[in-house]
Amino acid sequence: MTENSTENGPVGVGGWLRLLVILLMGVGPVVTVAALGWAVLIQVKLIGLKPLALLGDALMLGLVYLSFTAGRDLKDLKPGAVKKAKLFFEAAMGMTVLTGVYMGNYAVFSGIGHVALLQVIEASLGFLIYSLAWHSYLSNSVRVRNTYR
Repeated sequence: MTENSTENGPVGVGGWLRLLVILLMGVGPVVTVAALGWAVLIQVKLIGLKPLALLGDALMLGLVYLSFTAGRDLKDLKPGAVKKAKLFFEAAMGMTVLTGVYMGNYAVFSGIGHVALLQVIEASLGFLIYSLAWHSYLSNSVRVRNTYR
């Protein structure tokens, strides 16, 4: 990882870009796998393992892989790394919306209650804002533009 500065702005994997790499390669996958384990436990106890829920779990594991490889590619300055990272955030936003709709419907129609629905909405909105912020950073950052031209 290099950190340089030119007259056109910073270059290299530093600053916010370094934080993004750490989040994509380490924090994000660990948190997602832990949350997925918890979700599977809840699925087993509440509704049983349904095919749609299992499909969602498999897609989440795919997002973990995409997150890690996107972070690795950004770190290694590979061509197409920014597109892959943006793809991760786009896929994650789509998955968040689908999960929110599915869990929201389940919370409303199963009688779990409004508290569970509010928790689903809160978690979904938080991750959507997180993903939008990083996607915007990748699209507009001078460092990202200078590093991956």
